[in-house]
Amino acid sequence: MSEPYIFDDTDREVVKIAMHLLGKIWQSELVSDKDKEVVAAMGSLLNDSPDVVHEYFDASLTLTGPRRQFGDHEIYHYWTVEFQGGEIHIGAGGHFYRPTTGGDSFRSFSWDAVPGAVTDCHDYSDNLRIVDDAQPFGSEVMAIDLSEAGYQLRLEFEAEQLGDDEEDDFEECDSSASDGGSDSAQFAVCLWAFMDADTAMIYALAGRAYSLSGTDEEILSVLRKLSRHDFRSVGRVKVPSRFSVVGPDGCQSKGFVSPSVLKDPNAFLFNEVLDKLHGALPPMPDYTNGKPISQSLGDNPLMCQTLVYEDAAGNCHAIVDADDVAWLQRRTQGEVL
Repeated sequence: MSEPYIFDDTDREVVKIAMHLLGKIWQSELVSDKDKEVVAAMGSLLNDSPDVVHEYFDASLTLTGPRRQFGDHEIYHYWTVEFQGGEIHIGAGGHFYRPTTGGDSFRSFSWDAVPGAVTDCHDYSDNLRIVDDAQPFGSEVMAIDLSEAGYQLRLEFEAEQLGDDEEDDFEECDSSASDGGSDSAQFAVCLWAFMDADTAMIYALAGRAYSLSGTDEEILSVLRKLSRHDFRSVGRVKVPSRFSVVGPDGCQSKGFVSPSVLKDPNAFLFNEVLDKLHGALPPMPDYTNGKPISQSLGDNPLMCQTLVYEDAAGNCHAIVDADDVAWLQRRTQGEVL
């Protein structure tokens, strides 16, 4: 597992501004429902930093602003948020064009975070004398009004995607909702417990919240499909120290637990994970009074719990259906589940 990012107060402010930018985009008409899931995931990952590094999530977002005339020249700006192999890149720039002299691009801000290293942050706005509307990164983002015409969004999501079956499930879910099912979205959660192949003990946990619509059965079906692969783009946390196992030598090891605990509803294995997911939900802007609206997972969200078998080489196999259970029993001689 990678070392955490090293943030100071400036870095935290940059992340806060970037999350505000993502929130504006999420609320706009620039994104489809499917793209909203990616934008929300990017916001959630920023919220997880600096403690959690998401090595398996690759995505990039570029918002380009409208072209504006300033006398005899034209300027447009762009803003970027990118995740690549555990690194986070946030930036801003634009393009200046004058018919008599031609055009040139410029960069106004850059921020790069690499796990285990001090961030690299540069604000070039004071040096952009020919850019009439140059502002610091935070001021630029605050001034963005996506109700104006001329904004364009490019979103590239390179993490492991849902297959055709999953897309069909989403379409069927939407269709059922329009035919009399529930058409209001609700939060639902995938939870993963990672079992070490050598010890057959759970040593790490993870979770992700989704906003899905449909009947409970339809949503659970989608969660089961997501649970097979989506753990690869989610940061892990250790098993809480209140759990422990006793080894063959009689020594107690905290932070480990038997997979059988997954069958015990009173074990509350994922309490801390759920608390973290709840706290990571971004507030929704309310432009009527300027006060953000807090979001909640609810008292009893739909959840899908999945055991993930992981060997020493990092190969993972999610135990989702009966075939997976049979595979696991062959691997462990029936000692698990």
